[in-house]
Amino acid sequence: MSKQIRIIPFGGVRENGKNMYALEVNDDIFILDCGLKYPENELLGIDIVIPDWNYLREHADQIVGVFLTHGHADAIGALPYFVSEFNVPVFGSNLTIELAKLNVENDPQSKKFNDFHVVDADTEIDFGEETVSFFKTTHSIPESLGIDVKTPLGQVVYTGDFKFDQTAAPFYQTDLARLGEIGKNGVVALLSDSAGAEQYGDSATENQISNFVKDQFAAHDGRIIVASVASNILRMQQIFDAAAATDRKVVLMGHDLEKIVRTAMKLDKLELPVDDLLVNPKDMKTLTPEQTV
Repeated sequence: MSKQIRIIPFGGVRENGKNMYALEVNDDIFILDCGLKYPENELLGIDIVIPDWNYLREHADQIVGVFLTHGHADAIGALPYFVSEFNVPVFGSNLTIELAKLNVENDPQSKKFNDFHVVDADTEIDFGEETVSFFKTTHSIPESLGIDVKTPLGQVVYTGDFKFDQTAAPFYQTDLARLGEIGKNGVVALLSDSAGAEQYGDSATENQISNFVKDQFAAHDGRIIVASVASNILRMQQIFDAAAATDRKVVLMGHDLEKIVRTAMKLDKLELPVDDLLVNPKDMKTLTPEQTV
């Protein structure tokens, strides 16, 4: 049989969210991310949208595993529904796997699934003629990884969500040298994030954003209310730093937010500038408005 590569998007193309791709190399299928998206205005009564993987049901015995780039819902949100149907291994960085476990454990149909495997930027996994390795990328959540699949026909590179920002903390920085090595070895297909690609200029650096957040906190005397995606851990760190710098306490409102923050802190990916920064919502009444975020 002649060797061939097929790339099948189940989501994430011409839309924001629901990232999921099947990389089919001869008889092997590699699943790259398994995300959901939140409904648009016309989808009244719909809580979430997940990919349609009917094709995979017909080829379930060919699935090698699921390879995750990061821990946001657009990359891991559909995983509970997927592993309830397909008993295949799931690979991701330490933080990504911990967040994926939280998702899976909350679903009654998938909570017994436990075939998780932690990888990092130095990991290489052989699957016969194919090898999967990883490289560090910059995103708003630590331990984000791009995926490099070496095949007999060349390399297929999947970036996941990313930007370039070498001012970020070390565990957020892209490994540019590794990208150079991959490029020298020949890439037959690049599956790249293109959000904002039609806009001119550069993305703001995280240092710039951090300074902006601190300036906004300093400029306001009353209570500050911040709405954020629960898994945007980098933004949470910036909020913690700004709150501490302006002598405020932080009150976490939301079960998912609290679980994700505690998980990131346990893995040393989120730090408290002062030990008593976090306050239980029940104790918020003991603080004045200007003392709270």
